[in-house]
Amino acid sequence: MSDTNNGTRKKKRFPLKINVGLVVYTVIALYLVINLILYVTRDHISFSEVEYGRIEDSDTFTGLALRSDSVVYASEDGYVSYYVNDSERAAKGGNVCMLAQNGSSSDSTDIASSMTSSDYSDIQDQVSNFNTRYSESDYKTVSSLHYQVGNIYSRIVSRSNIDSLESSHTDNSSYSIMKAAQAGIISYTIDGLEGTAQSDVTADLVSGSAEEQRLAAGSYVKAGEPVYKIITDDTWQIVIQPDEDQLARFEDTDTVNVTFNRDGVETEAKADIFSSGGTDFVSLTFSNYLVRYCDERYLDITANWGDYEGLKIPESSVVTKDFLKIPADFLVTNDNTQETGLEAGSADQPVLIKPSIYRLTGDEDYIYVDPNDSALEGYSQIINAEDGSTYGFTDLTAPLEGVYCINSGYTQFRIVEILYKYGDYCIINENTANGISLYDRIVLDGSSVSEGQVIAH
Repeated sequence: MSDTNNGTRKKKRFPLKINVGLVVYTVIALYLVINLILYVTRDHISFSEVEYGRIEDSDTFTGLALRSDSVVYASEDGYVSYYVNDSERAAKGGNVCMLAQNGSSSDSTDIASSMTSSDYSDIQDQVSNFNTRYSESDYKTVSSLHYQVGNIYSRIVSRSNIDSLESSHTDNSSYSIMKAAQAGIISYTIDGLEGTAQSDVTADLVSGSAEEQRLAAGSYVKAGEPVYKIITDDTWQIVIQPDEDQLARFEDTDTVNVTFNRDGVETEAKADIFSSGGTDFVSLTFSNYLVRYCDERYLDITANWGDYEGLKIPESSVVTKDFLKIPADFLVTNDNTQETGLEAGSADQPVLIKPSIYRLTGDEDYIYVDPNDSALEGYSQIINAEDGSTYGFTDLTAPLEGVYCINSGYTQFRIVEILYKYGDYCIINENTANGISLYDRIVLDGSSVSEGQVIAH
């Protein structure tokens, strides 16, 4: 009789089917999630690679130019024309300008016909200099081009007017010539600060600005109005107001290298500190480049303190560690093995130990030993082999500067000798024993790790 007839029915069993692909994807997803969590939660150590670099130590100022300058005023009414170009020298008694009672008859056609090859060349030079120095953030370059080209135009107008008047049959009484009472540099920029002396200097004056009046040929002037400025001494000054730290640097030097920011000209200036109105200022005295900057009352300059090249590291990487500072005469050499080390233990039974010894360039009288060096374990002092004197490991310690190198995957303290520090970077000695080398990787923030710490990548 069948099972059906007995009222019972057997259940069919189906084999368990496992989706292998789904399992693999699940495992991979779990692995990625776990690694992502570990990556997010663990400490991330930033590192920097040691590179060969340069540090320029400098301070930038805007200074007030003081010169032996004075304004010369028109002796009578008239249209002015100039014999001397802007920023050129005039001899004592030499012709500087002409005042004509009648206006110029020169038009643009006359001016164009009066231009020489030298005039065209000067204009091309000014445009070329403008293209070299142009900066969208500095409108002064545009203003300077306009002024320089204006000077060239003024020179051409003056030459044309003077030639026309002198060659005509005009009575000499219709014009007059003004001559230089002293030899000096002629300028056609007036700013109202002519004749300013150190005793007149104030903080507001140094940090202020000047309203310039630029005189041009062909303009009409009345008697008593300015027609030109003359500078009678080649020695001139730029007065700056440094802050307290900068002032201390000037106290330590008599001269300083200066760069004029406008065009990168470098020269040396004599530096003197003086007080005016209860405020300290620095006077930078120059004996050259007066002609180049005689039309500018305020100048942007850079005081260059030094230029250093070498291994360059971030200042944030540098930390200190205490070392044992041991007199070098404690070093001994085994006669048989020629091994160098220190004698520890007792004078009766000295033991030669060989810890890692750090020497610093220029400090040959001492050696430096890591107090945690395994070779020192079990000993509390070392012995001088010559006189039997002892040196306790806790007697003298000295801090040394260094960085944590991570080339091996964990932090190792390496000594650095800082030659120069400025801003966020340092230049270090390339030849320090147990130091670092070009392209070594060091911890960017040395204070964020400890020695021997494993660095996860």
